[in-house]
Amino acid sequence: MRVFVRDLGGSTVAVDAGGSDGLEQLHAALEARLGVPAQEQVLTTLGGRPLRPAGGGLRAQGVREADTLQLSARLRGGQPVKVRLLTPTPQAESGTHVTVEMEADTPMHAVKARLAAATGLAVEHQRVLLAGMGDMVLADKRTNIGVSYCGSTNNLYFATLPATEAPVERKAA
Repeated sequence: MRVFVRDLGGSTVAVDAGGSDGLEQLHAALEARLGVPAQEQVLTTLGGRPLRPAGGGLRAQGVREADTLQLSARLRGGQPVKVRLLTPTPQAESGTHVTVEMEADTPMHAVKARLAAATGLAVEHQRVLLAGMGDMVLADKRTNIGVSYCGSTNNLYFATLPATEAPVERKAA
């Protein structure tokens, strides 16, 4: 079957691919034709649905004769993630933000290593909480402060102090 692929420059090229061929064969044909390395290619339908390498043949993923696919490049590097510090660290004050770059599949031990480099707080003393899309919270485990996040619309962080002190409410920036 022949499919059309709109490339990175906006032009459209015709590519012959078997309907039972996997995505790997289509990536190889595009690499030969356009020079874009296969591992950097991301193919989506014009409706925005990504084609998956493990999704079976092209027909199994809903690609039909004369369909047009969109070629885009895989993003390099990570996404910046803002981390709010709820307790002071050796390199930053409480209430400030640090930004670290990470991929979506970065394991927690690697996240903590990057946070240690950015804040000076050793990995074994970190308490890391997800606080929304691209937002995290970091606290020092050695303090008596317990941290919880309440709701996604009001962005309120509650720091619970030791029993002798009253809880303090902090509004996220």
